[in-house]
Amino acid sequence: HTLHMHMHMHMLRLDGTTLRAATRLAAQARCSVASCAGGGIYTRHYINLSNGVEAIDGLLSAGVAPEALGVCRIQSSQCESQDYSGLLANLDHDMMLHLALGHECRVYDFGSRGATWVADDGSAEPLYVPRAIWWGLEWWRYALNDIWRLPAQRTPILRGVNVERNFREALGRLSKKERRRVKYYRPFTRDGLQEVRLSGYYAPAETDGERQLHRSALLGLSDSLCRRSWTISDNLGPSLVIAGHLGQSRVISGHLGSSRVISGH
Repeated sequence: HTLHMHMHMHMLRLDGTTLRAATRLAAQARCSVASCAGGGIYTRHYINLSNGVEAIDGLLSAGVAPEALGVCRIQSSQCESQDYSGLLANLDHDMMLHLALGHECRVYDFGSRGATWVADDGSAEPLYVPRAIWWGLEWWRYALNDIWRLPAQRTPILRGVNVERNFREALGRLSKKERRRVKYYRPFTRDGLQEVRLSGYYAPAETDGERQLHRSALLGLSDSLCRRSWTISDNLGPSLVIAGHLGQSRVISGHLGSSRVISGH
């Protein structure tokens, strides 16, 4: 079938003849620091489960630190059924905090069903864009920008169609509890933040439905994190002392009898 393409800065195709080459291109700005109202921003990478795990090896090979990777879960079935509240409930706290602080969050997913996308100039191209990327992220961006009252309110576009009315009505149907969960992070938004820095990266899937391969990729990421964790722990030693501005401190016992001294106020 044919879809009208609305390609913009938030939805980027991973190019390359192999998956590893493709994800290396996407990771070129790994954890880069840039100016943001006098502070620094960095890039955090999120793997959309399950097919998104195909990006792990390429990102790590490109030099992205394992701790810079997170996971998210945007279900295509929720996008298809227009389950706005369910999608927002799956927007996790780690990503919301990073977005509020002005950091760039990249979501990786790999499509299993292709479609012909028609650009504004009439050119057509078969693409494998997961619904999580072109539908789910568009809703997340709109909801966060609106609830956090960020100044740059982009018109949401799905398959070339203006869906602002639909999204606006969906926001109005959110319960107070659902809205409060997202609104909690509004006080943490960085000064000068115009809109959330949330973008999606996609490519054709190579391991769709192969859970054992996905499991192996996630275990590999876990092993990388463990190796990094042991190195950091060895450098810290048995205790940690953090100076406080009032000179007061608390001692917190560790699970192996060691302790940390942490300042209080």
